[in-house]
Amino acid sequence: MKTFYLLLIASAYAAWSVSAGAQQPQADAADKAGSPWVIRTYRVEPLSLRNILPLAIGESIPPSPPGTKAPVLSDFPISPHEFLALPSADASEKEWAAHIERTSTVLARILDSLGAPGLRDHAFLYDARTSTLAVRTTKDALGELEPVMKWLNSKIPHDLTFVVHVVQADTASIRSLVEETTGLSDHTLDWKRCTEWLATGKAKSVGRYQWDSRCGMKAELRSGQESVPLKALQVDASGRVLAIRDEPRSAVHLEADPEDPADKFSESTLQIVDVPFHFCFDYAPPVERMEKITGLLGNSTIEAPMLDYEGTSLNTRVSMYVGTQRLLTVWRPRGKPEFAGGDVMQAAFLQVIAQPVCPPENTNLADLLRKHAGPPPALPKTTPAASSTGPDPSDIYRRVYKVPSRFAEVLKLPEGDSDVKEKLEVGGITFPEDSGEATYLSATNSLMVRTTHASYERLEAYIKEVSGPTAQLASTTAYLIEGDSAAIQELAAQTRGQADHSQTWARAQKLIETNALRVVEVTRSEARLNHRASLEFGTTRHNAGEILLKDPVKKQVAPSGNEKENETKPAKDNDTPAKPLAVHDKSAIAANTPVTLEIENSFEGTRMEWETLENTEDRETVELLLQFYHDTAPIASPQPAPSPGAIIPAGLPKTRFHYSGITSMTKIRSGTTRLMGSWKKGEATAPDGRELSQALFLRVDVIPFEAQRF
Repeated sequence: MKTFYLLLIASAYAAWSVSAGAQQPQADAADKAGSPWVIRTYRVEPLSLRNILPLAIGESIPPSPPGTKAPVLSDFPISPHEFLALPSADASEKEWAAHIERTSTVLARILDSLGAPGLRDHAFLYDARTSTLAVRTTKDALGELEPVMKWLNSKIPHDLTFVVHVVQADTASIRSLVEETTGLSDHTLDWKRCTEWLATGKAKSVGRYQWDSRCGMKAELRSGQESVPLKALQVDASGRVLAIRDEPRSAVHLEADPEDPADKFSESTLQIVDVPFHFCFDYAPPVERMEKITGLLGNSTIEAPMLDYEGTSLNTRVSMYVGTQRLLTVWRPRGKPEFAGGDVMQAAFLQVIAQPVCPPENTNLADLLRKHAGPPPALPKTTPAASSTGPDPSDIYRRVYKVPSRFAEVLKLPEGDSDVKEKLEVGGITFPEDSGEATYLSATNSLMVRTTHASYERLEAYIKEVSGPTAQLASTTAYLIEGDSAAIQELAAQTRGQADHSQTWARAQKLIETNALRVVEVTRSEARLNHRASLEFGTTRHNAGEILLKDPVKKQVAPSGNEKENETKPAKDNDTPAKPLAVHDKSAIAANTPVTLEIENSFEGTRMEWETLENTEDRETVELLLQFYHDTAPIASPQPAPSPGAIIPAGLPKTRFHYSGITSMTKIRSGTTRLMGSWKKGEATAPDGRELSQALFLRVDVIPFEAQRF
């Protein structure tokens, strides 16, 4: 009997989670008007919280009164492997009543620990096979039950669908998207505008990609032409040439590694997803060219195939609302005749859709609970309030709030549950002298408070102030402009001694409208605060690099046994490897040492790396670490004529023409624009002979993402 009882307890301790597709509980159609009792149905997965909720069911401590079997929570976790099924259809009423009673006792205890107390007289019926939970409760108790069930929704396993759209339109249209999405947490309306452009021919789709992944699991998609670039050439003493290939490269490579919301956003019912994201998109096919290499093999000339890629690459970590669209980035493509005019841009949108992984619901469970649970107990009568103007400010209420983990960090709470009444009083929250209480439950990130109605408004404001937003994203927009040096210098002079250069940028925009200045590049990308991101678009070229000697294999003498003396063995980990040597004469080949020619790659175009660091003292201000590079002409590598039979370094230091770069760290306020730098554009001049300069303006917007509090 005791074993049977423990199995029943284990079955009731099903870690449950509410389906995201039915976040609102299913109301029972048979609820009687005027009755305080209602039946609600939830989706409950038995294994979803199996290793997350550190609670277990044990026998009562201290012992229960004689004749009771009320279990209590113990502080050690268990992982039940099976759950008892519902009684059979021909089971007696006594068997049904016993099953419901024991299940209700255990679930009421667990819900009490999660922040929904006072449910011991309420009835529960759980079907583990279909992951369905039916609850008979009171309308008043729903206020405390619903937050717990919604919190459990964030623990349910979900599949995520990622959808990426790449569109192409004229430069003015893409730049308008950048302006209109600035500072917004939802870009769905702007994507809708893009769909209208696609329908009318104003824009065209150059790629649409979709793939699925489970929360917490990495998934990738590859598409388009796959090429294998050359990594190195190796020549041995006999003159044989070996081509060493690099990793294959796909024209489209998308990778998402979504964070498990159970770890990060336990208060959000999967409203927000946090996604480390890699986006690599070649907007033109690779160009193959043959590079001649002399001196590597005597007087012979080797032609090695080299590949040049035209594309964009983004590595970031974004937060976004589930189901919404987000403008990932924009860029100016190159490498095709249609791009030669420079009046075409492309943009990438991302959408994340979540769907719960649940078995079909048992739609008869509510009827079974109503049929077999017996009549509900009578509730104590309450005296109607004398006034209908609202609750008495002095009345004492008990409420449960879901707070993010940041709440405990800011208040510097110890691990485990904590009494936070004194800390809240320091924050200006008042409590009744004898009956007030405030407890933080670490297992569920819950704050259970008992105080007067008048204190709750201040309490809610304090929780929001301390907790901050669920997630924060930094949107970074860069404008590279070019024009007469005198105009650029005048703009730079106006920014000196000021932290906010927004007015100067407004003047620059007016000069752009009159064609006194022109926009060279506009780019936008986003990343979570305190995370590094990078963006580049342009040409990746492969060129012959330095000629190196392969690391020699060390010889070791066998100490004894049947091993051959002077046997050649690979070097051990703790041996000091021989350093690669640049070869400048043909004696290397004579030494029986293979010669390796490494293939290098260089990037030409626009590249930006940045990281925005959170400022805990002022959430509207961030510290910005920035590296920005821009090439206005191809990189050149002058090659001297080799002497007959000589082996020379195939790759010499590159020479950058009209290259600009900025490495900086500064503080910038959200919503403002900063002139990061200005410079003369090499030896370039305007058609009329005027000297040209460039300037980089950068705008940062901190975008909060608020999960619905319940």
